[in-house]
Amino acid sequence: MKYLYLHGLGQTAESWNKVTRATEMADISVCLDLAEMVKGKAATYSNLYSTLSEMCNAEKEDIILCGLSL
Repeated sequence: MKYLYLHGLGQTAESWNKVTRATEMADISVCLDLAEMVKGKAATYSNLYSTLSEMCNAEKEDIILCGLSL
């Protein structure tokens, strides 16, 4: 199982550092970076959603998606 952490706008993937350290699950956690996810594309909801969907669908194991307030 993998935990995917998604930050809100105006935040960065590093926003999750304290959380992943506190839960001691850093080895099975991925802190996603919205800017990197849409690199080369407009940062629209549609582009973010489709990129995230593709990423999740490509996973070969169960995932848990965690998010900060958007």
